[in-house]
Amino acid sequence: MAHGIYAVRRMPTDGVGTLDLKPLAGIRGLACMGVLMGHVIYFVAQGAQEKALLYGGFKQKLWLNWALHAAEPSMDFFMVLTGFLAALSLLSPMESMPDVWSTTRRYYKKRALRILPAYYSTLAIIHGVLLPSAHQDSKFPEIWAGFFGPKATFDRKACSSLGWMNLVFLNNQHQNGGCFNISWSLAVQVHFYTLYPLGLILLRPKAPGFRKRVALAAGCGIALQTVLRFVAAQRSGLWELAPVAFFGPATPALERALSILAVWTYLGITSRLAALGMGVLVALAVTDESMRARIGRWRARVLIVMVLAAIPAFGGCFQYKVGAVPDPQHPLADRAAFTFAITVIVGVLSPLTAACLLALLCTRQPGPARLLSRLLSSRMLAALADVSYDIYLLHPLVIYGVFLAAPPSLWFSPEHPLAFGLMLCLVLCITFAAATIHGGLLSTLVGIARSSAGKQSASYSENAKIEENTTSPELIEMRARAADMHSPMSPAAVVSDLKLKS
Repeated sequence: MAHGIYAVRRMPTDGVGTLDLKPLAGIRGLACMGVLMGHVIYFVAQGAQEKALLYGGFKQKLWLNWALHAAEPSMDFFMVLTGFLAALSLLSPMESMPDVWSTTRRYYKKRALRILPAYYSTLAIIHGVLLPSAHQDSKFPEIWAGFFGPKATFDRKACSSLGWMNLVFLNNQHQNGGCFNISWSLAVQVHFYTLYPLGLILLRPKAPGFRKRVALAAGCGIALQTVLRFVAAQRSGLWELAPVAFFGPATPALERALSILAVWTYLGITSRLAALGMGVLVALAVTDESMRARIGRWRARVLIVMVLAAIPAFGGCFQYKVGAVPDPQHPLADRAAFTFAITVIVGVLSPLTAACLLALLCTRQPGPARLLSRLLSSRMLAALADVSYDIYLLHPLVIYGVFLAAPPSLWFSPEHPLAFGLMLCLVLCITFAAATIHGGLLSTLVGIARSSAGKQSASYSENAKIEENTTSPELIEMRARAADMHSPMSPAAVVSDLKLKS
């Protein structure tokens, strides 16, 4: 019976050390803004006609590097959350429910109902409206180069020949992410959602020591990613080309180096195993009574580790990494420094920052963590988080529309960060409105799916015969749905759902 203890152990909901997922909405909201900011400057740089001026700006202005590179740790936060919430949704049901395959099918159905309608409707807009109406215009060459040229998000050639890969979430196997290349991260998550339940089944959830085996598997994933990143960094030879002419013009050597790094350190699921695995490890820790107690005793150490990991992970975002010509004096021009940055700083320390933060916030630790938890639980960030998935899908379309109305050549300059900030706010506001409308149009379908899932949850709880306490799989799963990157449920909806069930 030891293997089922996590399904029936009482998990308190008040006081230090208890499980609290409300701050996750704030993390998602801020990460969403970080990704959007990075993509705005990416589209500006991709279409810039004066590359020398652009690269000079990156070398001289810290804010420009931060705007571009902050998207990477923001994406790590999303990936850690993905692993964390998937583990919360599946671990206890896998242990306590008599049929693990029905639990898996139910999980797949929920993920599909939440992800597919919004994603496929966005693809329909891209292929049915955007691409047919877009024509190269000599008046705005920067718009065409930024969005439709070679290796751009809506690369016409890639969309015509590789568009099918988006339908089956294989576009991240292409070195540039294929058509609609910002959706590479969704492909990674779908791969994880598909493989993770099967991996749990292979780890024998009914046998004693299940959670130890899950932790060991997560640790092996982290180690595997570290090895793959080290090998890719060594094979790429990119340190010889630092700073990198990422936005062109590209030499064959640069193309080869970027291709290696894209496949093995950025786009594929193996390049995100550390973030996903750390999310799973945090879920294991915060749902275990003894581990929550240890987090409370070691909270000062966890905070120190988080800060020490965050300094290079976020501080590195200010370092200029893109430039017109290689510079032997550049900090990343050294082989050892470059390999350490790719393997350890980006690969391990960045997701470790998110993992430590989750452990502190979700267990209601006092001190700085409690203050940060309150800030992240704000209604504004929660509202942004509720539509973060639709924002993720629609923001390239909004940026394209805004740039058509106000081309970057009219307002962008490395010397004027305020103009960029105002344009970023405009893009965020329009994207939020579009995401809200987009989500509303799909609400009928999502409502049907939630209704069906609710009926299954009632049967699921009755068959489990688990006492009504806060560790029931149903409650944990509803909380995970409330905080999930792809969930339409808000914390208020979860509270309402619980009242109805009681």
